[in-house]
Order: sequence, then C-alpha cells, then structure tokens
Amino acid sequence: MDIRELTDRAQDAWNAKDEDSFVALYAENHEVVAPGFTGKGIQGVRDFWALWNGAFPDNRIAYRTLLVDGQQAAQLATFQGTHTGPLMAPDGSAIPPTGRPMTTTYTLFTTMDGEKVARSEFMFDQMEMLGQLGLLPG
Repeated sequence: MDIRELTDRAQDAWNAKDEDSFVALYAENHEVVAPGFTGKGIQGVRDFWALWNGAFPDNRIAYRTLLVDGQQAAQLATFQGTHTGPLMAPDGSAIPPTGRPMTTTYTLFTTMDGEKVARSEFMFDQMEMLGQLGLLPG
C-alpha cells in the first residue's frame, strides 16, 4: 500500500465512523500532533478519534489537495461538523456543546513507515474554529 492509498483509506474510515479500521492504519509507535494535542501510539490515535468524534459526531473530512513524495504526504483538507458534544480543551476542561456548525480548513502532514502511518501533524486556525462556535467575545 502506498501513501495515497493509505490516505484514502484513512479518510474513508473516518467518514464511515469506523474507528477500528481507522486505527488499524497506524503504527504502534505513531505520533499525532495537533494544536493543543499530542498523542503517542495506538492509544494516542484513539484519543484523537474520541476528541473530534465526541465533540462533532456528524463530522466529515475531505482533502482538497494531496501532494505525495515517497513515504510522505501533505494535505489541504476540510473538517465540517456540528458541535453537539463536549470539546476537550488543552487544559483538560470540557467546552460544552454550542450546537453550532463549524467548517475549517486544516493541513495534515503524514509520514508512512512500511504499510502504516508513523506520524501525523495537523495545523488549523484555532481562532477561526472558536469564532464559528461562538466562543470568542465580540
């Protein structure tokens, strides 16, 4: 399996809400990094899944651009969902559901090792997200 197929499978499993199929694509020593979140190993992947699918259970992702170079991929993608569950903040507190829809663009850099994802690094505009959820003054 190459990085393009791995990326497609991850997106399909995420959108199908198939946690086990999603997690199976990640290496035992996987590291996931995102604003306010760092996770290690399979438990880190499960924690990342729970964070976003718990807060936005109806979410969908779609990459708009995918660039591949050997064992690495860069995505420009969209995350869209409704905030109907608690969103865990970096300090461990829970942001109560706002019931508001949110659409944000993110970038994801993925590194593959063998047949699995070894590292995932996400970047997105946290202020844009908080603004859409009505959590900023103003």
